[in-house]
Amino acid sequence: MATALPREGVLVPGFELPRSDGGTLRLRSYRGRRSLLVHFAHAAGCTRCREFLAGALERYAAYADEGAEVLAVVPDTAASVAGLRAELALPFPVLVDAEGAVCRRYGLTTGAEAAVAVTDRYGEPRRWQPAGLAHELPDHDDLLADLRYLALTCSGGCSVPLWEERT
Repeated sequence: MATALPREGVLVPGFELPRSDGGTLRLRSYRGRRSLLVHFAHAAGCTRCREFLAGALERYAAYADEGAEVLAVVPDTAASVAGLRAELALPFPVLVDAEGAVCRRYGLTTGAEAAVAVTDRYGEPRRWQPAGLAHELPDHDDLLADLRYLALTCSGGCSVPLWEERT
């Protein structure tokens, strides 16, 4: 079932997918705990998606410093996705969306579109950027800036101000 594209004010659709290294991952397990950078890949063999994931690997410590986890959702076979994770030595969860159901639920054409979502720790999307035909994904520095902002704000209706003026 397709849903509306992620937008501010509405939590991103939840999902549960197999991890390429075994077990399953529920998106909701991060709610209230971590902001997320979710990369929806074309396929395990997509060169541009691999480049994006390699960039996420290079900046993984910086993402963690901002209180964020990186997730990759790959609409491909379990063996192909496991091969991708092993080949790039990705430390973050790489998820198998073999039938493409999660990608379609996020409004993507399986195997034809990639996208990036940034959510706050409560699951509200702060950035949703489909790659388009030119496969234009955001720069990791821009994504880190988004996550840095989220780390400094109190999203999710917190009533405690984080900013104090000093005299």
